Amino acid sequence: MKFVVKIILLILIIVATSVLFIKKDKVIYKVEIFLDDFAKHTGIVLEEVWVRGRNNQSKKEIINAINMNIGDSVLFINLDKLKGKIDNLPWVSNSSIYLYPRGKIEIEIEEYIPVAVYKINDGHFLINEDGKKIINIDSDDYASLIIISGDNALQNMHEMKEIIWELKNCKFSLNKIERVGNRRWNIFFDEGFYAKLPSEEPKLALLRLENFLSKYDIKSEKLAFIDLRLLDRVSIKYSD
Repeated sequence: MKFVVKIILLILIIVATSVLFIKKDKVIYKVEIFLDDFAKHTGIVLEEVWVRGRNNQSKKEIINAINMNIGDSVLFINLDKLKGKIDNLPWVSNSSIYLYPRGKIEIEIEEYIPVAVYKINDGHFLINEDGKKIINIDSDDYASLIIISGDNALQNMHEMKEIIWELKNCKFSLNKIERVGNRRWNIFFDEGFYAKLPSEEPKLALLRLENFLSKYDIKSEKLAFIDLRLLDRVSIKYSD
């Protein structure tokens, strides 16, 4: 502690003395040079950077975000500012940064978890469960994820998640969910057909769909779509 106090006093003396003889910008420049030399001679410089929790975010982009090189002074490093830069990276939902003795910086990050691909016009985006766009991707990337499309689909993620949950035990594989006219959903299956859900009570319609499929031996390869928009009936359209 006494050593640190002496350093601060020495810096103040240098600054005060310099102000008497040179201009302000030159004072700042000379102080920066002094602090940089002091840090290098006393070993208070960046020696290593550790990154934990990274799966998708590029380590190179993380290092570029903090904009520091091995050997740079860590005397007046602003950890909050560094955190802000890292949190702005596309995959990062939250981060923590720690500065340890001997110039070690440790970065812990939490990444967004992609749950679906959002298709809008010709663009495709990975999204998390809240509908936040993570990154832009090619149309054939992440082929195992469900595709979401349609007007205001991301603004109705809560309803979409309920639909996916209701279909978790369905004997057909969900492939795509489309928001239609900002009122209702169409759900598409890998087997080549789709179902039209009503604008109200889509969960009840899915129960009707499940009961219908379990009761009748429907050949999916012959189906075009199943219409569930009317509450009192199920309509089937076969492929030509």
